[in-house]
Amino acid sequence: MFFCCQKRGHVHSYSGTVSYNDGHVHYYRGLTSPPIRWGNDHIHQISGRTSVNDRHDHGYRSYTGPSIYVPGGHIHRYDGTTTRNEGHTHNYSGCTSLQISSRY
Repeated sequence: MFFCCQKRGHVHSYSGTVSYNDGHVHYYRGLTSPPIRWGNDHIHQISGRTSVNDRHDHGYRSYTGPSIYVPGGHIHRYDGTTTRNEGHTHNYSGCTSLQISSRY
C-alpha cells in the first residue's frame, strides 16, 4: 500500500555536523517537509541554515531518499553540500528520526 497516503501528516527530525573544511565545522538541525510523492513511496525536503562558526554560516537544501523501514516505522537517508560562503562549502549526510505525526 502507498505509505505516504496512509501517513500523510508526518515529518522527521534531523541533525548533524557538516564536514570539517577551512578549519571548522557547523551544526544543523530541523524538521523535514511533509511527504512528497515519489513513485510508490515518498521523500522529504530538508533545508535551513547551519550554526554560525568562524563568523559565518551556510545554507543547505536537499531531498531525502525513499523510506527505509525499521522497527517502529521508517527513516530516510539524506546528503548534500552547503552553499558556498567565505570561499568554501561543507558536505553533510545522515538519517532522519522515525516519523513524527503532525497536522498538515
